[in-house]
Amino acid sequence: MQTTSMSVGSNGSEGIRLLQPQSLLYSEGYGELALLSKRKARAELRIGNDALNKLIEKGKIKIIQGNKRDKIPYVSIQEYVYGMKSKEEWQVEENEIISEEESVAMANKILREFNKGGI
Repeated sequence: MQTTSMSVGSNGSEGIRLLQPQSLLYSEGYGELALLSKRKARAELRIGNDALNKLIEKGKIKIIQGNKRDKIPYVSIQEYVYGMKSKEEWQVEENEIISEEESVAMANKILREFNKGGI
């Protein structure tokens, strides 16, 4: 879905130029099958080299070796981001059962943090 724009040059001639669709402006248009360098992955996640390497070591972000270089599937970055948890969720063990009052209080606290810009 590309859009066009008309412009008039200095000599009065009309020119047509292509504009990038909005979807390509976000994340440089990476598709699910795109393989990113570590540098591009760090830029997407806005993290440093050490942080990215720790995520790879822990298996939270997958890598593929191609041509003797590590590549990171864009879909792996998406899975990591969409699977992130809030601080409150980390404190509750996977199999721990909490009361309805505790869960409502926890949800309210998360919402307060979110509204303050803390998440």
